[in-house]
Amino acid sequence: MQLKDEMLNHIAERGSNIAQFVSFAPNGMQRFTRIRGVMPSHRFVNVEEAVTAILRTGAPYVNIRSFLPEKPDGNPFLMGRKGFETSQKVANKVQELIAQGFYIIVNEEIDVGDGGFSGVSLGNVAEFATRDVPRCVEKPGCAILSRLVMLEFARSVYSHRITIP
Repeated sequence: MQLKDEMLNHIAERGSNIAQFVSFAPNGMQRFTRIRGVMPSHRFVNVEEAVTAILRTGAPYVNIRSFLPEKPDGNPFLMGRKGFETSQKVANKVQELIAQGFYIIVNEEIDVGDGGFSGVSLGNVAEFATRDVPRCVEKPGCAILSRLVMLEFARSVYSHRITIP
């Protein structure tokens, strides 16, 4: 079974566009890094340094996502705009969640007002919404279409073909 951060890393390896992120295991060890200008194999000294690297790319804030292998959804999700203005504050919260046994993904906050859409595509199903984050799939009202219909919809809206592995 692939964990969330493994899936993100795999998607990035295939050349797809994802939010910049760094992830950590419950033992505090860094797992994956996908940050512009940083080699994927780079190991940061600590969480604070990793968060600072994301913020240096121009991301206004970072979000903290947590998950468990047996419960990938419905775990604490903390948006950077809500009290995590510094790398140190983010690192402190990450350490707190790690101590509770969570895997952590710290990712750049994406501007949801940029005209795009966010969601999840798994197998032949795509769930998405405009002006929202990928977790929109956990809320009522997001679109649910077959993968091929969603790709055709996106081509119609954006006037060019997109690919999603």
